[in-house]
Order: sequence, then structure tokens, then C-alpha cells
Amino acid sequence: SAALVRVQQLWYLLGAQTQFMTAVDHDRRYALVSHLPHWAAFALAHALATQADAGQLLAASGAGLRDTTRIAASAPQLWADIFSQKKFTERQYFFSEKISGSSVYTPQMVVNGTQQLVGSDKKELDAALKKSLKNPASVEIKNLKATFGKNKKATILYELNGDFSDCEIHFALLSLEEITAVKRGENGGKTLKNSHVVREFITRKAEKMGSVGFDNSTVSEPKNTSVVAYVQRLSDAQIVGAASFDME
Repeated sequence: SAALVRVQQLWYLLGAQTQFMTAVDHDRRYALVSHLPHWAAFALAHALATQADAGQLLAASGAGLRDTTRIAASAPQLWADIFSQKKFTERQYFFSEKISGSSVYTPQMVVNGTQQLVGSDKKELDAALKKSLKNPASVEIKNLKATFGKNKKATILYELNGDFSDCEIHFALLSLEEITAVKRGENGGKTLKNSHVVREFITRKAEKMGSVGFDNSTVSEPKNTSVVAYVQRLSDAQIVGAASFDME
């Protein structure tokens, strides 16, 4: 098309070369030659940095380790977005379709499917939450509880009461607090505390009763773990019921 030719000409003027491929081919190629090497470098650097004798290990290293981990110095915020699961991007676009005049950006927060705001704007967030909490719940989540297997994986049981015919139910497994000692970068030497960190997020079709397993997360500290469940109407993205509990 004419638009494609114009874009190609732009990149030629900037001294770049262009290739034509399908979206599937693009994702496969760059997952293997770009994303996988970055993931391996990040994993290796993290494994070494978290050892008790990390300083001695680095002192004993040479050019091989330096070359292998060089790209681990890339901006973590950038790669956190790249490595994030596609389903979360799809959720952002789902909300943008429901909210008139909304676009997709980072950091974006959506309250009750009706209002979007910049995630760091605490004043606007407090006002949006206060307004949303005035709406009464139309679906009750009952008997929300967890069972555990030998591998410390949690299975969540629940029951619903009300009209949930056009709804999904979402479950979030949270760490109540995470403490990270930052070794390097812009926060090097600092200890960062984060609260209510989502470890796993699962979506299911809302049913009268059911169960869902957090198969990708181990609950090693139940006292530092919480579960949030909420029912969301698909037609307008509004939350019609919610519940939570802290594991003991």
C-alpha cells in the first residue's frame, strides 16, 4: 500500500534496512535472537548477585562473564513491559474500548471499568475509588478460601450469589509486602518496599461455584499472602462484586 511504501522510504532516509514478515514470524525471530539473550543475561546476573559471596564471585570473574551479562544493564522498566504477558495488554485495550476517549499508555490505571487515570496520581485515584465504592454490589462472593497441596500451590474455592450471567471472575494472588535490596542502577544501595504485589492473575467465566489453582506460584509465606477476587461485567467492564482474604 501507499502508506507502507512511505514508511519504508522513511526508514531508508534514516539509513535503516527494512524487512517484510508476518506478525507471527516477527515475534518468533525476535523472541529467539533478542528477547531470549536478554532473559538469559538477566537471569545469570540475578543468580550471581543474590549469592552470599557475590563480591568474591565477581572479583574472580573475567571478560567472559562481563560480555555475557553486558546486556543485563539494560533498563529493567523497558524489559518488564516486553516480557509481560500479552493478556495484560489485551485487558488494557478491552478497557480503552469501554471508556470513551480513552487510549492505552503506561502507567495507566482503570477504576471500575469507567474511569482511567495516570497510575501515579494519588489524588485522582482516591477520588475515583471513593466515587466507585458508592455503587452497591450486585453479586456476592461467598466462602472464598484456599486449600494447599504438598507443593505449596494454592487452590481457591468460591461461591457466587446474584446475577453474574454476563460476567467473568478474576483472581489475584498477592504478596502483602516485598523487600528488595537493590545492588545497582538508579536505586543502587537502596532498600525498596512494595506492598500488594500481584504474583499471579487468573480469569475465568463466572459460575455459581468453582475453584481455580495458582499453578505458577508457590505460597511459601502464607502470612504474607492475600487473595483478591472480583466479578466483572463484560458489557461495560464494571465490577459488580468483590471479596478478599489474607492467608494464615
